[in-house]
Amino acid sequence: MSWRMGFMTLGILLGAGGAPFVVNAAGGGRDGYAVMSWAVGLFCAFAMLFSVLGTRRARFSTRTDHPFRIREQLAAAATNRPVTMFFTMGAIKALLAPRRDTSPGWAALAPADNGENAVDRDSAHAKAGIATLEELIQACVEFDATMQVCEMGLVAEGLSSGDFRTDIEVTEGGMVSFLAEAENDSGRIVFI
Repeated sequence: MSWRMGFMTLGILLGAGGAPFVVNAAGGGRDGYAVMSWAVGLFCAFAMLFSVLGTRRARFSTRTDHPFRIREQLAAAATNRPVTMFFTMGAIKALLAPRRDTSPGWAALAPADNGENAVDRDSAHAKAGIATLEELIQACVEFDATMQVCEMGLVAEGLSSGDFRTDIEVTEGGMVSFLAEAENDSGRIVFI
């Protein structure tokens, strides 16, 4: 991303600073602007051709269909920073392994203020076109978010690392690791 931003900035500077120079060098007026438009057009064509030819052997990944809307993908991609999701106390249950009755582990989350349980609330979200908890967790996994649970929260909730899902990586951390990550300017923490 930094290369892209660097070249974009260079292009803006060349366009803003170079265009008036070309107009003046071509005699100004209507003819000067005509020459400038051709010069900028040729420069853009060269830049696009260079991009296509320069990346023809670049690695690529195949597109996979997934339920994430474009705005969710753009929001995640726009940050372009590592994200740590820090779960503590009752929210830790969002990462629990499925129950013996095959219901999701997060069904153990506390009910909403209106008494609605987690499964019913999730179903209502799905009907309203809102991403379900499972979709959100999978989006976080796909976008390489780190799932971290609070060590003190584990003790308070009577849970251990063996209680978590095995399909996602869950790390344990305390206040020291949480603060160390928070000081890291390259990443972002979402406190849950």
